Amino acid sequence: MVFSSTVHALPLCKGENKYKLFKSKKWHKCTGVEKQGEHKYEGEFKNGKFDGQGTLFWITGGKYTGEWKGGLQEGYGIYTSSDGKYSFNGEWEKGKRVMGITKYSDGKIVSEIYVDDKKVNWSFKKNISDGETTYIYPNSGNKYVGDFKNGFEHGKGTFITSDNNKKYVGEFKYGFRHGSGTLALYKSDNHLPYLFYDGEWKYDQKNGQGEEEYANGSKHIGNFINGKIEGDGTFIFSNRDKCSGYWKNGLVSLSSSDYKKKQRIYKEIERLEKKTQWIVKKKDKSEEEQEKIKEEIKKEINELMSEVPVLSENCNEFVKK
Repeated sequence: MVFSSTVHALPLCKGENKYKLFKSKKWHKCTGVEKQGEHKYEGEFKNGKFDGQGTLFWITGGKYTGEWKGGLQEGYGIYTSSDGKYSFNGEWEKGKRVMGITKYSDGKIVSEIYVDDKKVNWSFKKNISDGETTYIYPNSGNKYVGDFKNGFEHGKGTFITSDNNKKYVGEFKYGFRHGSGTLALYKSDNHLPYLFYDGEWKYDQKNGQGEEEYANGSKHIGNFINGKIEGDGTFIFSNRDKCSGYWKNGLVSLSSSDYKKKQRIYKEIERLEKKTQWIVKKKDKSEEEQEKIKEEIKKEINELMSEVPVLSENCNEFVKK
């Protein structure tokens, strides 16, 4: 059985996979078999942990075959249930399913999205041939024009609701928005969108870098996580004023880089203040010399304080009161 996807197969692990004081684990960049209780893993190891390609067999009969990182399922893998009622073929993060295709023993094939290993969205396989086509959803009247693969919207396409109030143009994966794309939301009495997003998508949500524009002409450019503005970004008001920083739950604080700069400055100020205390405590200089050094340090501290990053006044309405 070959577990490595690399050109050169990894050597077999030797001895037992145990910690040794002041030494790295013995099982590193090798393939081996390890039992954990009643379960068994066969595959690649790195720093003593499951890492690379491997298969875990549960005592109950379930099995996972695929990619591992740091002892957890990470990347692409296939899980087969112990009772044989379903198998999941798709993407994993930190040991949990996130997106893929589940095949059930009754013949159903479903594309599914998981959050914390709980199914939150799904799409049934459609009887559509591979290639570009137009598909009208039977219950809603919504329309999709674009690529299909294995019965799912997959590739580039356009999705429009039957009332024309929502339009997405971009990439799809397993039937969900995934990749890059634009979303426009309209009100029935207006041909201009009240919200327009252009950016990255992951697992049917805005995830990554994007630009979101609003009806009043303002917009946000920055990072999105699970459909929400979160991370470094800039809000641009309709009058073109800007507020840049780190965003979460509608509030803003210093950007990641500014926060790190602030921490570095405060650390240097702390060092200078300790230096002042040491000069006074040491008493190896005259009072006049001490005062002169203290003044120089004070001047340096003031210069550093002037360099501490602060939020723009434009951000005041987004700062927690």
